[in-house]
Amino acid sequence: MTIRGFRIARSARRELTRILKASEARFGSNARQRYEALVEQSIKDLILDLDRPGARLVDGRVHYHLRHSRTRVPESMGRVGSPRHLIVGRVIGEVFEIVALAHDSMVEGLGRRIDKGEQDEE
Repeated sequence: MTIRGFRIARSARRELTRILKASEARFGSNARQRYEALVEQSIKDLILDLDRPGARLVDGRVHYHLRHSRTRVPESMGRVGSPRHLIVGRVIGEVFEIVALAHDSMVEGLGRRIDKGEQDEE
């Protein structure tokens, strides 16, 4: 399967914004930049290989914890010590759509966020 692009559902984009703002508030702007770079690397990794180690297929969606891309972020950005989020996405044609981002301790409610993301229209 060839993935030629990606999109982020509005609800997932809002969640990502919230995650990055919280990271900056708790750990500073450098930490926010590191986490943002990790999210970007994770998306790139998934687009290149949806079957990569750490990617799991759950109910037709790909679940991927950010920790699996942690060592692939350029060293110049620094490393995120303990990433806590996962990306949930689905393939639509040749596009990987991110429908949710979730904290790994918040499994409850994930289904609702996934459903909301799948209903978003760009």
